[in-house]
Amino acid sequence: MRDASSIRSFVAALGALAWFAACGGAAERGDGSGGTGSGGAIAALGGQSVGGTAGAATCEGPYLACGCGCCGDIVQDVPTSCYYPEYGDGLAEIAMRDAATKSMAACAHAGCSAGTLFACCLSAPAEAPGSAQYTGSYSGPDSMIVRISKTDANGNCGTFSLSPAGGTTLPSLSAPHWPWWRDGRFAPCTENAQGSRPIGISGAVAHYVSGSRCLFDVHVTLFFGLPGSSVRPVRFDVDGLDVGVPSSECWE
Repeated sequence: MRDASSIRSFVAALGALAWFAACGGAAERGDGSGGTGSGGAIAALGGQSVGGTAGAATCEGPYLACGCGCCGDIVQDVPTSCYYPEYGDGLAEIAMRDAATKSMAACAHAGCSAGTLFACCLSAPAEAPGSAQYTGSYSGPDSMIVRISKTDANGNCGTFSLSPAGGTTLPSLSAPHWPWWRDGRFAPCTENAQGSRPIGISGAVAHYVSGSRCLFDVHVTLFFGLPGSSVRPVRFDVDGLDVGVPSSECWE
């Protein structure tokens, strides 16, 4: 049986794992023997500089963060999280946090995981005017979820949601009072399947009162992870969208 001081040390060390767990690396209880991976950059994307909403940015490549250890029998090649060079993100900080997590005492009591595969996410260029049709909806004052939906000329349907009640505030998205709900979809409109969930978002959402309604200007990119450590960016561009929010709930 552990004494009180060792238990307190273990509980304190668990707090240091919050960053890794928040990024999707769920540790399992065990003896830690399964953690064979050490993490690190696993591919290079050529170091291409690309202009974006926050200035020029450079992709350094994907990075597999293993935290306490990646399971050797799991191959993680579909990104599960973004880093945003346009907004100051880089692999050096991710690697530093990954190494700090690995050195925590709590790792002695945690098993292996699939890890968190970070991919470079750069905002896509703006859509051509009129290239997609947009609609919006509002769930009402109880759940306060705004859903933005688009249909493009190729028969693809996309959607994502914003909510001040439970949404996630990210440095890559400027959306005062209406943070991302961490959902989204982009697939042929004829498909009933949900499809993959987005791994990140960037851009800006503005809202303002016009008459009795609250209108939204949306200029964002959703990012979807693909096999081969790649990312598919999907752009949303619409101004003056009436989503059904009354002016009394616009929260300017």
